[in-house]
Amino acid sequence: MNDEYAVVAGQIENCPSKDELAQVLLSAGYEAYVGRYSIRLEEFDRFSFQELGSDPRTPYIDANHRNVSELIAFSQRVSRTLADAHIKHVFEIYDANEELAAYLHHNWPKAW
Repeated sequence: MNDEYAVVAGQIENCPSKDELAQVLLSAGYEAYVGRYSIRLEEFDRFSFQELGSDPRTPYIDANHRNVSELIAFSQRVSRTLADAHIKHVFEIYDANEELAAYLHHNWPKAW
């Protein structure tokens, strides 16, 4: 695993409204910027929920960071928060070599 850089490819199924998702995240102690169609978690370089409420697109998670281990740890925290709120989701974390470094989910079946 190359620990120099990482990205998250993630999805949410049956996503709550942007305001409901923001409340889940804020109640869990995250600092968040709520935009028109997105929520960005402020305490990390780049971790955001995109396409919230902009039908017909599926909401997705967009995140990257300069350190794989740190991104995995933060993603685990976010995944636990979503799971505690019964939000079905998946995060696939890839390192700089485009190798899967972590697979986090709540009630999401693996396709492989």
